[in-house]
Amino acid sequence: MHEVSRNLGIIFKDLFSESKFLFGLTIKLIFIISVFPVIQSEWFVPFIVSFIENPSFSPWDNFIVSGKDLLAFPYGPSMIFFYLPTTFMGTLLDNYLGSMYWSGLGFRFTLLIADIFLLLILLQQFGSYAKQILTFYWLSPLLLYIVYWHGQIDLIPVVLLFFSLGCLKNGEYKLGGVVLALSVTSKYSMLIGVPIIFVYLWLNTDLKGGFWETLTSFSILSILLIGPFLLSSGFWDMVIFNSEIDRLYALTMDLGNRNIMQNTAIYIIPSLYLLFLYYAWRMQRMNYELLLATLAVGFSIIIFLTPPPPGWLLWLVPLYALHQSKSSGGAVYLISAFSLLFISYHLIISSGAAIAGYEDSIISSNVLERLITILKGNSIFNTLIFSFGSLIGVQIYREGIQGNDYFHLGMRPLVIGVSGDSSTGKSTFSNALIELFGSSGTYHLEGDDYHNWDRQSPMWNSITHLNPRANGLYDLVHDLRMLLDGNSINTRSYDHSKGYFSPLLLKKSKKLILISGLHTLYLKTLVDEIDKSFYMTMDEPLRTHIKIQRDINRGRDRQYTLSEIEKRVNDSEKYIHPQADRADVLFNILPVNPDDINDKTTPEDIKLKLKVTIKNCSYYNELMRALTGVCNLNVNLDDIDESGGVKIEIQGDIDSDDILIAMNMLAPRIDELINTKKGFSNGILGVMELIALLEINDQLSVNRRRRNA
Repeated sequence: MHEVSRNLGIIFKDLFSESKFLFGLTIKLIFIISVFPVIQSEWFVPFIVSFIENPSFSPWDNFIVSGKDLLAFPYGPSMIFFYLPTTFMGTLLDNYLGSMYWSGLGFRFTLLIADIFLLLILLQQFGSYAKQILTFYWLSPLLLYIVYWHGQIDLIPVVLLFFSLGCLKNGEYKLGGVVLALSVTSKYSMLIGVPIIFVYLWLNTDLKGGFWETLTSFSILSILLIGPFLLSSGFWDMVIFNSEIDRLYALTMDLGNRNIMQNTAIYIIPSLYLLFLYYAWRMQRMNYELLLATLAVGFSIIIFLTPPPPGWLLWLVPLYALHQSKSSGGAVYLISAFSLLFISYHLIISSGAAIAGYEDSIISSNVLERLITILKGNSIFNTLIFSFGSLIGVQIYREGIQGNDYFHLGMRPLVIGVSGDSSTGKSTFSNALIELFGSSGTYHLEGDDYHNWDRQSPMWNSITHLNPRANGLYDLVHDLRMLLDGNSINTRSYDHSKGYFSPLLLKKSKKLILISGLHTLYLKTLVDEIDKSFYMTMDEPLRTHIKIQRDINRGRDRQYTLSEIEKRVNDSEKYIHPQADRADVLFNILPVNPDDINDKTTPEDIKLKLKVTIKNCSYYNELMRALTGVCNLNVNLDDIDESGGVKIEIQGDIDSDDILIAMNMLAPRIDELINTKKGFSNGILGVMELIALLEINDQLSVNRRRRNA
């Protein structure tokens, strides 16, 4: 289904017609008005109020000097900035009314705003799952407990993280880096997700770019926000070296005392995280959904191998909501059971909240603590929480990572084959695909580079280029297999303008391999290695006209070209035409008006139409609707054969923007495989690019069904 990225304001307005949103909003308003979390009342709000009443360059130093708790505010300067406006207004009201209520209400109101904003971001990015997101995120019991009852405030850096990810997905790299820096400088443990995000950017550098732009803006703002406080001892004590960080080093492997080395140990959690980071880098391809699944698994490694504070689980709440939205009922049941265990455990051992009118009766903590200690219930609950959390992590890994199309594309380069007779548009179509997929991430194996002899060889007097014996086809197969195994090859290239081969050059494998030439689909061993294949043919007078113009540009005269065409007729019918039966798609390019072909017209002046035969085309109805309704083309369905193949004739003028819209309708997730900044070509060539992408998308769907069978 086509998914348009809607404006956040429109989404927010539409939410008021959703009963689930209104129900959740009512509950949350009741909580922020009448429920006073202990950690907010004793730690967070007093810190912000202290800064308001005694402004200082280093509020952490001032707070410590006043004898307050070091645990009160383990957050960076950005967190102060976000909570300051509403808390400041509440403090003014408290001072005016002589109360102590409004500053806390203002503080909690910021959390509600952040909560709504994160909901809007999720709905904008995943609009097709709107109903599920309202259920699994907005009405999440984990969210309600952690934020509105227990009072954790880590929602701000989580919101900023997701907003940053959305910016990066949309190509707004500088803004994405800035927002990511705000997230990290709000809560420094958010650095856990930063390496995974930069792995995602690095793996997409060839196609999208943005790695260095994001890194630059992220680094500059981070330094500007952190640098001024590095001379503050309070900042180091409360923020950098707060007790939460020690949890990362709690799980160790003791190596014993060896020689002069004392108390030598290996920190398990950082080691596992680094191994997983390497695994993420080795994926080779990563789209946005795969990024989110990788973040979920990375966060899970940190969270469930430590005794985490409840606030850390907020990192996973939106990721869990997306996982439940996209998965079967198993994920819903598993996360529901986990939520019940987690909330039950922390209702017993963590601080709770006071309720308006019952301020003297703090609900939570020590009610069952002695009994739980006697029964060793803490260990039992921790074991259950770890087990269920790990199961969720494994499920996300299996469905979100191993089940992701891009993960499997990264395991092996994608191979596209383009074949056809001379001057049928193979090079034009191949070069358009290379630009669409990104030249830096595509390796082009050209059949002409495997001619046995250069142009001056007398062998061409007795054999044509179309004869397989004139080409090193098995060398081509060998080189392709080397590239598929990730190896480099020594290869030469053929210079058509001079008729000579270049010296051997070492070339590395890339994520996409495109093979084009006269014999791409001739050998079965070669066809078996190709994921999607295309055969090009052209109206014969049009082909002759184009070939004459091309050879004139290469320094040959008209008579030479006509004689070469005549000489090659038999070989063309014997060796080239049969390859059409092995192709997935046949493109036949024809003139709209055959009378346009004459000596006075250039190939660019001739209006073209396309006849395409697509074998096993399950998407032809959607394709025809998009081409007629969006692209305003004349489309006729000529035939449907018993094997599911269709023949379609396409005619009309079209620009690249319309083709991009059609692609988003037909294959909304394939955009991360292509260079959308370059975009599609105009005209019939752009339609051919679109069909090529749809074929790849259809193959990914088939592969996915086979994996899930």
